Amino acid sequence: VMRVMLEALAAGLRLAIATTTTPINVDALLRTPLGAEWRRHFSAMGDASTASRKKPDPLVYQQVLAELCLPAQACLAFEDSENGLNAATAAGLQTLVTPTVFTVGQRFDAALLVLPHLGEPTLRLPMGVAGMDEPWVTLEALRRWHAGTLFESA
Repeated sequence: VMRVMLEALAAGLRLAIATTTTPINVDALLRTPLGAEWRRHFSAMGDASTASRKKPDPLVYQQVLAELCLPAQACLAFEDSENGLNAATAAGLQTLVTPTVFTVGQRFDAALLVLPHLGEPTLRLPMGVAGMDEPWVTLEALRRWHAGTLFESA
C-alpha cells in the first residue's frame, strides 16, 4: 500500500484517510513509513475522533468526501474488511479490497476488485489477474479500473 500511496503523491493525486480507528493508531501506523509530518501528505482525514459511528456506517467516508469537496464518483477507496467495503460503497465509492488474514473469509461481493495484496516488484500478484499490465497494481491500472476500462487493453 505504501508504494501506491507514494506513487500517487508523486503524481500529484490527493490522498485522504477514512478510518474509524483512533488517531493514536493512525499515527502509529503512518509515522514510521512517512515520518512525523505524515499528515501533510493527506488532504483530508476522518477517524474515530471525527465520526460518531463506526463502519459499516458510511459517515466517516461522507465526512472525508465533504472535506475534499469531491463527489464519491471522483474517488477510489481501498479497504480490507467487509465493514469497510460496506461503508465505502454506501458512500458511493468504488472500492478495491485487499483482505487481511483476519478478514479473508468475509464477503466482498460489492467490491470492483479483490486482490490478495497490491503487489510489489519483489512480491508479485498471482498470475492471471485480468487487466493488469504489470504483476503489481500501478496508478495506470487504478485509473483504468476507476474509469471502468481496466479489463480493456491499453
